Amino acid sequence: MVTTADFTTTVLGTSFRVRSSSPQQSAFVIVRSGKVAVQSRLSAEKTAGQSLTNAVLLIQNQQVMVQTQVSQPLIKTPVQDVELVSNEVNKEQVFEDVAVTTVFDALEKQYGVAIQYDRIILGKCLVNTAFNEENLRERLSAVCQAIGATYQVGDEQIRIYSSGCSL
Repeated sequence: MVTTADFTTTVLGTSFRVRSSSPQQSAFVIVRSGKVAVQSRLSAEKTAGQSLTNAVLLIQNQQVMVQTQVSQPLIKTPVQDVELVSNEVNKEQVFEDVAVTTVFDALEKQYGVAIQYDRIILGKCLVNTAFNEENLRERLSAVCQAIGATYQVGDEQIRIYSSGCSL
């Protein structure tokens, strides 16, 4: 269990980020992978860590945020800033004459986000690109521009829109 001035977070097998700062700022718990149970500190103290019935369960790419000076219930939402959950393991990515589906699969793995697209239509689109310091939005923009596609970031996934490529 991780306890801060704002939260008690119970680890249920996961990777997550907790920020609890000065009273003038917001505090948050963001799940990178796995699952956590988050309770307000007052709620956790009342149950003395014996019950998670009032806890908010979070899974990958979900978060709770609170304004530290305002008493409010914990509400889970999708992570809006995908960079907060990015995996720093493999920042450099090089793709030479590969199907764009391979690039999207690698970005899904790198950033822990779901990318939805038509595999049949985009399976014929080949790309050459290399990434080093670009964030996810920059990478998506570059790939989509190369194949004449657009993308939209939704609550729990990224959706690619394309009519395909002609060879």
